[in-house]
Amino acid sequence: MKLAKHIGTAPYAICGDQAVKRIALTRPSTKARIANIDGINQHFLMKYGDHFLQIIKHQSQQLNLFLDGEATVQTATTRNVYPTPSQPNQQRKLTPAKFDAWKMWHEDGLSIQKIANFPGRSAPIKEQTVIEYILEAAQEGFAMDWTRLCNEIGLTHEMFLDIQTAILKVGSREKLKPIKNELPEDISYTQIKVYLTIQNRGISAESILSDPNAEERVNKAQDSQQDSINACKETPCESKNANHLAGFQLENIEEIDSVLSAEDLLANKRQRLTEPMEESSVPLKATESSVLSWLKNCNEGVTLSDIVEHFSGSSEEFITDLVDSLEAEFLIYRKKNVYKLV
Repeated sequence: MKLAKHIGTAPYAICGDQAVKRIALTRPSTKARIANIDGINQHFLMKYGDHFLQIIKHQSQQLNLFLDGEATVQTATTRNVYPTPSQPNQQRKLTPAKFDAWKMWHEDGLSIQKIANFPGRSAPIKEQTVIEYILEAAQEGFAMDWTRLCNEIGLTHEMFLDIQTAILKVGSREKLKPIKNELPEDISYTQIKVYLTIQNRGISAESILSDPNAEERVNKAQDSQQDSINACKETPCESKNANHLAGFQLENIEEIDSVLSAEDLLANKRQRLTEPMEESSVPLKATESSVLSWLKNCNEGVTLSDIVEHFSGSSEEFITDLVDSLEAEFLIYRKKNVYKLV
């Protein structure tokens, strides 16, 4: 309200009540973490982000509260970036069973399966229960090795993107069942819960789940598609070596290259550089990786209508939400209604 009076506007024009509550609960210390909060848009971030960060830091110090962003983004090698549970006020927030599960997993290095069937227990517990105990410790600020947890439960980079896309389609994180219904059967409720906890902690997925071969696979797929198009364009009368191709079932472009003469191959490659790729008969669907890969080759940037037209297999509403999400995560930016990679 003080800020609204100072700039001569209504408080709700700056930020909604629910967003203010989420800021107070999470106490983010960086703009990136503010951007992860529901209800925060790019305009708020750019215009009022620094102002809010100063207030959050000041109030948290006065109230002796920890900031989520006191340490850098957690990675596979980052440990104890949050308060350790040895502090009494932290340990009291967890029941003894939950604290023991976290300690056995994080400090003693036991697997989730071994903790569930630990000999000292009167009876085994479910592995899913152990994971929920560990996630609750993470929500209370206990140190976590997220890469190890994702590896243990089989949460891959591709699954992470699938869950992210499903949440965008559903438009809410409140209930798990609608999200699960949008996902392949091999993605479990437990994996969805881990994803949501990671997001709530303001941790970057790229720092936990990396897919170093993603770009290479996309490039290979694009090359293969272009080679197939060029091969289909060529009729028997247009190629010097068409008679060599008759009667053969060629499975890939390498076999075609071995048949074509060097002169034909060079002409084919020149054609590939000068002619635009024909549109596939199957409409392209927008995903985080496909949009980023496409933008990588668009040096001049693209408008929202360009993205909607290119990825005609997805609805305009879904694409708008996806683009807003990418912008909030600082993977792309918009200038004069043109989107470019950061």
